[in-house]
Amino acid sequence: MSFYYLKLCFETAIRTNADNVGGLIITQPGGTGYQASLVQALTTHIFGVGNSGFRTGISEGEVDTVPFGFFNRDVFEKIGYFDERLIRAQDYEFNKRIKNNGGKIWLNPGIVAQYYNQKSILKFLEKQILKEAPYNAYMWYLVPYTFAYRHAITGVFATGVLGGLALSLVSPVIKFLFLSVMTLYFILAFVSAVQQAKRYKKPLHILILPISFFLYHIIHGIGVLTGFFRLATGTAPVQKIKEPWEGYGYYRIKLNKSLKK
Repeated sequence: MSFYYLKLCFETAIRTNADNVGGLIITQPGGTGYQASLVQALTTHIFGVGNSGFRTGISEGEVDTVPFGFFNRDVFEKIGYFDERLIRAQDYEFNKRIKNNGGKIWLNPGIVAQYYNQKSILKFLEKQILKEAPYNAYMWYLVPYTFAYRHAITGVFATGVLGGLALSLVSPVIKFLFLSVMTLYFILAFVSAVQQAKRYKKPLHILILPISFFLYHIIHGIGVLTGFFRLATGTAPVQKIKEPWEGYGYYRIKLNKSLKK
C-alpha cells in the first residue's frame, strides 16, 4: 500500500471527521488470457455486481461500506472489534455496526486501489459458491442488521430459476411467466455485454458475457442457498464459535438497544 494512498485516507478522515474512509477498487484482469478479462468485465458492471459503488464508480460522500477501510482508532473502543467468525464479509458487518451506532463512513473516489481478480472463470465461480456467497447467509444469521437486498438478490434469482424450471412442467401460465422473465434477463445481459465489449475492446464479450452473467448469478445464488442449508443443518462453520472475542455480547446488546430507539 503506497504512502500516497494512506496520505489521501488520512486527509479525508480529518476533513470529513469520518469513522472509516475508503475509495474505489479498480478491478484488473488477474492474468493475460481471455478468461481473466471476462472476470474483469463481469465484476465491473452494475448488471453483474449491482449497486456496489466502490466497484462501478460513485461520487464522493457517505456510503454503507468501503473496501480496505482506514479507521479512526476510537471506533474500536466504541463498538468493539471485527467478528472473526466471518472470514468473509467481516468488514461489511463492522461497517454496518459503525452506521447503526451513528458513525460515518466516507468514500473519496480519489482514493484508488488496484485489485486483481481470478484469472479464470472457473476459479472465480468456485470462489463465489464456496466462499463469498455462503458467508452472506452466515452473516445474516449471526447479525441480522447486516441484511441488504443487493446481497440477497442472487439467492432470490436462483430460487426463481430452479423453481420456475420445475413448475413450468406442470403449469403453462408459470411457464409463460418464467420464459418472459428469462427473456428480459438475457436482453439486459446482452445490452450489458455490448457495453463491456466496447469499454474493454473485446468483441467476444458480446457472445460470452451474457452466459457468464447468468452463470455468475445462478452460482452465487446457489451458494447463498447452500449457506442457509448448512445453517439449518447445524453444519455452518460460524455455528461452532459462540463469541469471536471476550465482551462481544456487550457490544451486541448496546447495538440492539440503539436500533430499537
